[in-house]
Amino acid sequence: MKQIIKLITAVVLLLVLQVLPSMGYQKFNTTEIKLSVLPGLQFSLPRFQVKPGQQVNIVFNNTDNMEHNLLIVNPGQREKIVQKAMSMGSNGAKNNYIPNDSDVLCSIPVLRNGESQTLTFKAPDKEGVYPYVCTFPGHGFIMYGAMYVSSSNTMPPIEKDKNVSPSRMKADASHVHH
Repeated sequence: MKQIIKLITAVVLLLVLQVLPSMGYQKFNTTEIKLSVLPGLQFSLPRFQVKPGQQVNIVFNNTDNMEHNLLIVNPGQREKIVQKAMSMGSNGAKNNYIPNDSDVLCSIPVLRNGESQTLTFKAPDKEGVYPYVCTFPGHGFIMYGAMYVSSSNTMPPIEKDKNVSPSRMKADASHVHH
């Protein structure tokens, strides 16, 4: 009798774990990234890692005196998006310097000092290095980082990582979240 109860309990538990994600209970697979701003137009994390298809919450807190936004873009498209944001002219401010472009995967609008916002999204299914960047005019050339979407738990050594801002390529700046 005890064997049957254990078996039924195991089956019910497996069924519950299968159903919970479809009901919106994705906390089990959600990665939370806390991102803020350091002096010198830098994000607090030069890079982070998530799994393909994983639910991600980025809590972005603007701790700087300047305004900043946050965009996650397709691999290799950071410079193009930064240029597009700079060429928005008078439309820039009212559109939070976020270009209407399919290479912008998700974004947080311009935040002032002390403001915070959470960006919730599903990581791309395709593995790769997805840049995140502030496109407030002039910031995107040095204020960027890299979201590694990978099934493995490895990233290149930070001092050799061409996907992060040169000012952040220090051995002590490597952050892995998974």
